[in-house]
Amino acid sequence: TTTAGMVRIYLKDALAAYFLYAEMIVTAITVGAAVKSWEETLTLPSGFILPRGWSIEVATHNAETIKVTAIAADL
Repeated sequence: TTTAGMVRIYLKDALAAYFLYAEMIVTAITVGAAVKSWEETLTLPSGFILPRGWSIEVATHNAETIKVTAIAADL
């Protein structure tokens, strides 16, 4: 079961300051054989560059476990 809430995406700078980047609404879902759990995709803008020493961090509104996958390239 997934409860309604938010997933927040933060950018953390090299000095450990956090900046809210995006929020995703999580809908309440009762997972079953024919009902998938909540899933969302956030696509960053073309040309987005994360500065050296920065990181992307994620937090939930509710105390629930989530799985986050990031795909990136260093060109």
